[in-house]
Amino acid sequence: MSVILMKVKMPPYSPVIYKSFRFAGDSTVQEACAMICQSLISVLSFNENLGLYLPSRKEWLNENLTLDQVKGSISAEEFVELKNKEEEPTGFFQGLPAQTTYVLFGAAIGVAITSIIMSFINSSK
Repeated sequence: MSVILMKVKMPPYSPVIYKSFRFAGDSTVQEACAMICQSLISVLSFNENLGLYLPSRKEWLNENLTLDQVKGSISAEEFVELKNKEEEPTGFFQGLPAQTTYVLFGAAIGVAITSIIMSFINSSK
């Protein structure tokens, strides 16, 4: 059985940006996504909408192919991205499920309002 080394660009809310993984060559792309999510257990849980995206070619890897089958078409310098196939938000929220985006956006607004109130209180002393 072959071992595939793959460099993966992690979602923007992950504590790491890139991470290298070793997979069994007979693992499917979908199984690789699940294994990557297991490594990010506190940040991301696996769901069917996650996939591996090849940004250099702007294409998704077929989730039913084995890594041995797709590795021949990816050069050693290329990386794949773990992304949500359904949503394409931009910036910090890229790759997040919609519900998570709304929660983070709401939290950011709450922090901004709290900061404004605290500045006002401190300036009136």
